[in-house]
Amino acid sequence: MRVFLVRHGETDRNKAKILQGSFDAELNADGKQQAELVAKRLAKLDVDQVFCSTMSRCKQTIAPFVKTRPDVPIEYSDLIRERVFGELEGMPVAEAKKLLAENHPDRFGEGYSSLLKRLLKFWDEKIIPLYGQKKCVVVLCHGGVINALRDHFMQEKGFTFEKEKHEKKFITSNTGVTEIELLSKEGGHIHCFGDTSHLDEAANCAPQEQ
Repeated sequence: MRVFLVRHGETDRNKAKILQGSFDAELNADGKQQAELVAKRLAKLDVDQVFCSTMSRCKQTIAPFVKTRPDVPIEYSDLIRERVFGELEGMPVAEAKKLLAENHPDRFGEGYSSLLKRLLKFWDEKIIPLYGQKKCVVVLCHGGVINALRDHFMQEKGFTFEKEKHEKKFITSNTGVTEIELLSKEGGHIHCFGDTSHLDEAANCAPQEQ
């Protein structure tokens, strides 16, 4: 089973490099265009299930795909909302990252351990039961969500990956696609990280055969 973790399109706060976290921002003009382009990419896949964060920027990003493929089941979930960063929200990203690095991971807002707990709850309750039943699942969510899951799979679960691809694209940009192949309920391989080739109509990380 393939799972495609997709970040939402650009918002004004993204463009201004402001940490938004739980702030329910909407897509800007560029973000809406990105949503159309990633929808074209996803339409080429044999998607048979979609999960989407309940935040506006995610629902707006998945909307073009839903319009194209209304037959695909979609479930909106609070479990894959972005982390609540508390007092850091509204702060320049660079400044927020510095404070996060200098303090305990659970110091601000929701805390990293709480974030990971709810993300794994989503994974265990929604994704794992589909193993052996679905072929291609899309999870439309947030950069912080994708990064937390990716790090957990690589560091704690031992998912394999191509080092060159990881180093080339470590940052999850807007509508970046991270493709995971589940080889069992406990293991898998990460085929690409935050790929945005669809934004320039390229295909540097072509979908694998299902």
